[in-house]
Amino acid sequence: MNFLELVNEVLLLEDPIAQMKALSQASESIDPRYEYEYFRGISEEDLKEIQEKGHLLPSRDLIPEDEEVMEQVFGSEYYEMSERQLRSTLKGMIPWYDGRPSSLKNSVNLTKDFENAKGYGEYVVAVTIEPSYHVADLSKVYAIANPYTSVKVGAIYDVRNRIWMS
Repeated sequence: MNFLELVNEVLLLEDPIAQMKALSQASESIDPRYEYEYFRGISEEDLKEIQEKGHLLPSRDLIPEDEEVMEQVFGSEYYEMSERQLRSTLKGMIPWYDGRPSSLKNSVNLTKDFENAKGYGEYVVAVTIEPSYHVADLSKVYAIANPYTSVKVGAIYDVRNRIWMS
């Protein structure tokens, strides 16, 4: 059912409250952000490279090296953790991490928060990870996936023009 068919069906409802509920459900079923669990903000340059190569690229700055994100993942405890404690904790959270930054070199930073992803670039890619065990959720917001080739682009959102692209 396309959008116009949904709108016509909603208009057949007599109760204005039922119409509002139906429109809300219809918009959620059409908006790709409700179909995906993970997102990534990217630049226009990254978008061109993704379109050229057919897959997402590994992250340049990985989450475990981002102090602001680590604070959000661990809270104030982050500043009290020794380097050894941090590595040990991250090893328990990220199956492919062995304590060395090089073990994350093929990884991709992701977020579960569409609005958060918008802050990282001119475009937001909505992604799936195949198979799903290639992703480690670090918090309610942040995740990391490995290898980057397991991350498939499902939809692209143009932040500036506020439209979804195929």
